[in-house]
Amino acid sequence: MPEVPEVPTVPAVPEPPPGAGPSPPANGWVDSHVHLLPPRLAARVRAVFDAHLPGLLAYPTDPQVALDDLAAVGIGQVWVLPYAHAPGVADWLVPATAEHLAELRAERQDLELILAATLHPDDGDPVGLVDRAVDDYGARALKLHCAVGSFAADDPRLEPVWQRCAERRLPVVIHAGKHDSGVAAAADVAELDRVATRHPDLPLIVAHAGHPAVAATLDLLHRHPGVYADLTPVVTRTPTLGDEDLRRFADRLLFGSDTPNTGHRVGQLLSFLTSRDLTEAVTTAILGGTARRLLAAVR
Repeated sequence: MPEVPEVPTVPAVPEPPPGAGPSPPANGWVDSHVHLLPPRLAARVRAVFDAHLPGLLAYPTDPQVALDDLAAVGIGQVWVLPYAHAPGVADWLVPATAEHLAELRAERQDLELILAATLHPDDGDPVGLVDRAVDDYGARALKLHCAVGSFAADDPRLEPVWQRCAERRLPVVIHAGKHDSGVAAAADVAELDRVATRHPDLPLIVAHAGHPAVAATLDLLHRHPGVYADLTPVVTRTPTLGDEDLRRFADRLLFGSDTPNTGHRVGQLLSFLTSRDLTEAVTTAILGGTARRLLAAVR
């Protein structure tokens, strides 16, 4: 597991006035970026964060604490995103995560837990991994982490994966970048531009809105109607999008928290968004409409 260098603490997301923003729909909001990993792996990941970012994370690794908080603020659907850091990892990680979610579902009838597949470009049959994850384990998205796996988003070995995901309309949440801290540069977003150009039917979600290269990500959304972005923070740092950006791309933006490895509680992030100068239609799209529409199209 790559090390995560220290990052500066930033001011907390401000709390809005009580009652700000619309109420969640009957099926709840959607958090499209959560890491409820199998317990042993979750402990290993947390040890890395604790070693380099002591005291910054808002949640323990106990999944029930995170799930309680998600449900309490109106989240109804949670995308669980495992990520493979090396070849061969997906072979056991996807089944293990599926088993973990089955156990959690048995205890949590109030939340819909959505499994994502993962893979590494060096896997022997990456397309087969996608198909098995979807067909055998019920995955409804694919998660890739370029920095953790040490590969580029436009790695030629991923070409057949992009093609299969486009055919299946499988959303791909990709964390672009080379730095272990999770930040991206404009050059990293440019790799996604090349992918989107070659595969216009691929539902490609830029994790963390490419923070801090948000301007490059917004340009990407402007030029490619099949590109989306999630608004997930990078530990304590939230992607900076203006109200006009949120209004313009509401149908291609998704809410995400990075729970449990986040410096902000989910309620803070939700409240910060709902207190913005946005219409209810825009807020509803970002907080769930866009995510649910993407999942409904998966084949």
